[in-house]
Amino acid sequence: MLTIIRNTYTGLESCVLCNGIRSRWVDMKRGLRQGGILSTLYYLIFIDDLLNNLSESKFGAPLSTINCGNPALADDITLLALSPRSLQQLLNICQNYSTRWKFAFNSNESCTMVFGGRFDVNSFSWKLNGSKLDTKETQEHLGIPISEDMTCSRKIEKKL
Repeated sequence: MLTIIRNTYTGLESCVLCNGIRSRWVDMKRGLRQGGILSTLYYLIFIDDLLNNLSESKFGAPLSTINCGNPALADDITLLALSPRSLQQLLNICQNYSTRWKFAFNSNESCTMVFGGRFDVNSFSWKLNGSKLDTKETQEHLGIPISEDMTCSRKIEKKL
């Protein structure tokens, strides 16, 4: 199996096509082929340990006896926690995993939301990769608008 994976990525080159003009070819030394048939499977194998680490930490939000603190789909991972401290612990687990495997989560593509109004949003800040994460009132996740008051956004209401 390892030989198949290695052969799939050995000598891989890529270029960018924009407005009919192709860039020079560049050696691909890491990462997955976007849109590749096996890329999703390879990514899931790679990220599985992180998802297990997050679940086993018990910092995630439970639903009865089920830990629901890190739902994931493809390369989108959501962290759900019941306290600001627990959320930071989950972020720290992600940071440590990314450092170990030599990649970085994009802090600019990450944000926090607080539901239920139990905490003063201005009294907490969360960090990933040493950068403070924005706290938002609404956010679109997997194409679904989510608001901090858990109501349907205008985008969904218009479709209904």
